[in-house]
Amino acid sequence: MACLYHAQHLCSCPYRNLTLHFKFTLDELYPLMESVKLRSESYKEWLSAVEDIVENKGAKKKGLEELHSLVEQAETKAFPKLSLLDQLRTVTSEADKVAVMAQQLLNGKRQTRYRSGGGKSQNQNELTVEELRSFVQQLDNLPCNIRQAPLLKDLLTRVDDFQQRSNRLLSDEAPSPQELQELLDVSLGLDVELPQLPLLRERLEQARWLEAVQQASSRPDSLCLDTMRRLIDQGVGLAPHSSVERAMARLQELLTVSEQWEERVLGLMDAR
Repeated sequence: MACLYHAQHLCSCPYRNLTLHFKFTLDELYPLMESVKLRSESYKEWLSAVEDIVENKGAKKKGLEELHSLVEQAETKAFPKLSLLDQLRTVTSEADKVAVMAQQLLNGKRQTRYRSGGGKSQNQNELTVEELRSFVQQLDNLPCNIRQAPLLKDLLTRVDDFQQRSNRLLSDEAPSPQELQELLDVSLGLDVELPQLPLLRERLEQARWLEAVQQASSRPDSLCLDTMRRLIDQGVGLAPHSSVERAMARLQELLTVSEQWEERVLGLMDAR
């Protein structure tokens, strides 16, 4: 078998004595040529897209779904098995694992209120803030985008805001109990380990007690010995703090003076 240009290599007979056997007509050959051309262009486009992903060349990252589509395209169209395809499969597999971990983290929200103060319970399996920050950095380093990434970045932003507000309130000499309660309520939506929570609960109990002392002191006509004793008993059970100690000292002094006056009054009444 030979082409028309090399027929003489097979036989020196005149062309008129030869019989031409062909498989496709010209009308059939042109579509076949177009199909080969389209396949070649498709492969070049696929190759360029995969190189951008694997070598992280593109200015805009592609979605994880597009990586799966490229792997499926290579298998469906039987593209040559290059090391680039193996790298694409590896990258896609790693991104799938990260996406599963991200979804598990987003689905793992537990909201348990404490009887005193509120705020979520701490779970030993929760990520620390630094682990969350490292995980978000891992998302940024992926050669593709996953749909959970914006939600986790938003979670990290809210955690950072929570920590800043916590540090401000904890450094305040007399924080508002309303602000402390609001911050503890915010913690319900943050599924990470928050080391500030125990201190915030302590300060909330202190702030509520100080508020009760202030309200009682603002109504001296209705402030009785039993109320002062009750407030002092409650203050004894609080965590130590300078503001609590000062309020306790004032209450104790006021109680002592009031008890002395009560004894004098009772003594005068008995003398009559």
